[in-house]
Amino acid sequence: MQLANRHDFKALHDMFWQSPSALLVAKSATASEGNWAGFWGNDAIDQKLHDIGTSGPVVLQPDYSKFKVVGLTNDVAQSYAPVTITVSYAGQDGTPKPFLVLINWIRVDKDWKIASEIILPVPPAPAAGS
Repeated sequence: MQLANRHDFKALHDMFWQSPSALLVAKSATASEGNWAGFWGNDAIDQKLHDIGTSGPVVLQPDYSKFKVVGLTNDVAQSYAPVTITVSYAGQDGTPKPFLVLINWIRVDKDWKIASEIILPVPPAPAAGS
């Protein structure tokens, strides 16, 4: 999260599994992609992170009290964190909003790499009595 807040694109690139199967699910900027889309492979992920990071301020504030990691195998794990994200990308107004960030991790040699990162917006709670 700190690397994203610093817009350290090289370090973010290095955190991802170097594979055409690496995946980032995030807000899209074009109608042809839909509102949210999957971006597959490192070139697409690098471009998406660059586009988001250069669109204006980006601040990620995870709630570490709710951060969880589950080991699925010796070489695969999944993490979950509620995160408040402030971003002005693709029509977002820069107001902090709640998201869930789900990351699948894969061990590559001695390092853990992001195999997939899924950023989901949390919809507002329904009004009382609805």
